[in-house]
Amino acid sequence: MSDNLKRTGKCLCGAVKYEVELHELKAHICHCTICQKWAGSSSFSIHCKNWTIDGENNVTWFDSSGDAQRGFCKTCGSHLFFRTLDGNYQGVTAALDDIEGLSIGEHIFIDFKPPYYDFVDDAPRLTEAEFLAQFEEK
Repeated sequence: MSDNLKRTGKCLCGAVKYEVELHELKAHICHCTICQKWAGSSSFSIHCKNWTIDGENNVTWFDSSGDAQRGFCKTCGSHLFFRTLDGNYQGVTAALDDIEGLSIGEHIFIDFKPPYYDFVDDAPRLTEAEFLAQFEEK
């Protein structure tokens, strides 16, 4: 496990602590309506290879769609995890203990981004159709 990609995090109250190995130091920003409801705006997640959760009994998993689940602390409500039901993706929110080296990798569902905020980065911006087409090609 690369030490540069190994990170830790925790929820607001400390009932859930985790260690992850990231795929890369890129945060992916989702602007879909489900993320907007979950996070109150866009959602930042980082794709990870694996995670170890201390306090997993304090994590509630919510089936947010037919394809994915979101994990949050049942005590303080902190949003922590995202995973697809097919096992192809698992991610953590970008609220890691150490954010050194993180940057924005891409924006997805950009066609759902509300007009009242914007980002000044130059990361790729994919519409819903462009994002989903990536999976159809595989």
